[in-house]
Amino acid sequence: MKSSPTASKKSNPPTSEQAAMDLMKPGPEHAQLAKTIGAWKVAYTQWMKEGAEPTKATGQAVFTKLFDGRFIREEFKGDFQGKPFTGIGTMGFDRVAKRFVNTWYDSMGTGITSTNGTSGANGKDLVLLGTMTCPMRGEMNVRHVYVHQSDDEFTLTMYGESAGKESKSMELVYTRQS
Repeated sequence: MKSSPTASKKSNPPTSEQAAMDLMKPGPEHAQLAKTIGAWKVAYTQWMKEGAEPTKATGQAVFTKLFDGRFIREEFKGDFQGKPFTGIGTMGFDRVAKRFVNTWYDSMGTGITSTNGTSGANGKDLVLLGTMTCPMRGEMNVRHVYVHQSDDEFTLTMYGESAGKESKSMELVYTRQS
């Protein structure tokens, strides 16, 4: 194929390249995520089956920044039915796609939960949708709702969908320790 006389020229003007470079930098959404950096005490309630009594436990989470604040990493330690439980989550904001992105994996399974979504107009709530694989139910849709009551407290409520019906599976209350 013969190249056109303009093939060797850049297809984007310099301002487009600058705009792309700017999108690679952390933005205001990353500053919002950075407010979680630190140590947190976590009280959580889990519903294993609809109608069954929930189990309650406590844990600790430490949030740190990755890649100059482009992502926030959560390291969680607690217990699940009397056994040690650890997990790692990563959250960021994809400035090109204009959505929050999140992954989670833990010591209780071999799958990775992947969610993404948007923040509400007030900037204090975040709704993420995605999928996970449950050892008992297989692949399922999930909805995670974060509500920030203040810079020192937020709640994460998790919902799972099974047989076309959504139910609350877990609620975690994070309280800042440092």
